[in-house]
Amino acid sequence: MNCATKILWIDCIGGLTAGIVVTLFHAWFSVFYGLPVMFIVFVGVMNFAYGMFSFSLAIREVRPFWLFCILVIGNILWGILCVVWVFKYLNTASIFGLAHLILEAVFVAGLGVFEWLYRSNLSLAR
Repeated sequence: MNCATKILWIDCIGGLTAGIVVTLFHAWFSVFYGLPVMFIVFVGVMNFAYGMFSFSLAIREVRPFWLFCILVIGNILWGILCVVWVFKYLNTASIFGLAHLILEAVFVAGLGVFEWLYRSNLSLAR
């Protein structure tokens, strides 16, 4: 496994872990983060779905470039959405909820940038 491929594994493990944990403990996160329950469930389900998509790319021998582009665009758009949600919930979310959204924005957008920088290695055979 080359170094670039590890980025996809970090991406899918992060998405799947966040999705499972946040969805399973959505009620607790809602109270702790000061965010609506359905918003927390939405974030958890989206993280899980995204993790499954990135997993499907990580296990492929050859990754079609258009699927890879969806992954990168999805990461960057999710990062932007997290920043938008920070401003939307600025007056109601706890500092922990805001921190989670900010850190998730940095993490996923950063992954998107690294995936794009290493696109030639990631869209080819592993």
